[in-house]
Amino acid sequence: MDNDFDPEALTAPSLLAWLEVGWPIHAAIALLSLTALFLFFRLIIITRQRHAAPPALVQGTQDDLASAFYEAAQTRLEKHPCYYAAILLPGLRIHHQSMERIRQAMEAAGRKVATSLRQRNGYVASLAAIVFLLGLLGTALGLRDAFLAMHGGAPHGFRSLALSTSVALAMTSTLMGLMTGIPLLCLHYFAQYRIDRITGKLEETIGDAAQILEAMRGNAGAGAAPPPPPA
Repeated sequence: MDNDFDPEALTAPSLLAWLEVGWPIHAAIALLSLTALFLFFRLIIITRQRHAAPPALVQGTQDDLASAFYEAAQTRLEKHPCYYAAILLPGLRIHHQSMERIRQAMEAAGRKVATSLRQRNGYVASLAAIVFLLGLLGTALGLRDAFLAMHGGAPHGFRSLALSTSVALAMTSTLMGLMTGIPLLCLHYFAQYRIDRITGKLEETIGDAAQILEAMRGNAGAGAAPPPPPA
């Protein structure tokens, strides 16, 4: 009966209780958040300029092209795999063809690199969206349990306590989803900024290399003999 209601049962749930209720959902949110963080930091590392387009490699390649050492430039790029090399190599491998064909090959490689980077960043955004949805799922399941508790045979006071406590604990999933999903979305947009920045720099450096190559081919077509390759 209602007279048997224990007021001490109205105490706020402990932190352990908050974690225990819906722990599979919380564990999934934590796991997906850690995965998204791993993908984000890996993306940040590979979009650093010294990894995507090492200055020493760029300068050395431009020097080789300025001297018409196309094979030497190709060998240099093959020994230092990076995004700069992945874009420039397809053009150098067909350096004997027209400049239009060379530019098309490098543009196609550049689009492939940009697509790959944006796809990696898309995984972070997808995981953030899943985290949001898992938070809502945990809340929906918690609310279901809360309303089911209203149909029990416990006194009215206990049913009210079960309802309020279940609702409070159910909202933990939403809170956890928001606290992890919002930062992940911010990281996604920051990574997108880094991708746009590095692709712009790659486009600039590849354009410089293409101009040097075009100039040397023009000199060769005018009759200027290229210097001998290095020993």
